[in-house]
Order: sequence, then structure tokens, then C-alpha cells
Amino acid sequence: MKFILLLLTLSFSIFACGTNEAQFIATVTEVETDSLTYCRAKVSYESITYFSGHFFCPLSRADLIELGVSLPLINGHDCEISVGDQISGIAVMEGQQIYLD
Repeated sequence: MKFILLLLTLSFSIFACGTNEAQFIATVTEVETDSLTYCRAKVSYESITYFSGHFFCPLSRADLIELGVSLPLINGHDCEISVGDQISGIAVMEGQQIYLD
């Protein structure tokens, strides 16, 4: 009986994900910006040195590589990250955007 309750709890938790998350460490391989509205750090499969998806709501490594990590602009127009910099933290995906938590 406890096993059935555990399975039901896990199945409902998986479908209740509003965000997907993963902890990671990577080296930035590309920076995308238009200097006015967005700054995005891109990583590659080879540049990721650590990756651990959330147990219930995992972010995939492929999504992290494809979408990159959106970062805030500094002084209204500057990206704070450069190619070769290390980026780490908890990546959170909402919709089609990934940011650091």
C-alpha cells in the first residue's frame, strides 16, 4: 500500500513541474547579445564539467546547450560575461528561457 502511495505521489509531482532545474558548472563558449535587451551565455557539451538535474523536474543538458543561460545586462547594455569565463549555479528553465537562480 505504501508503495502505491509513493508511486502516485511521484507521478503527480512530475506533472506539476512549473520549472525545470539543474545544478551545473561550465565554461562559456559563446556570448549572444544585442546590447539593449538580452545577454545570453552559451555552453557546449565539452565545456560542462558538472551537471546534475533536479530529481523530480530535471532540466536537460541538451536544453542548457541549445538555449544558453540568460543573464541580466549591466549599466543597461553590457554583458557581464565573456567567452572563457566559468559560469555555475542552479539553472532554471521557465518556458523557453533559462536563467540562474
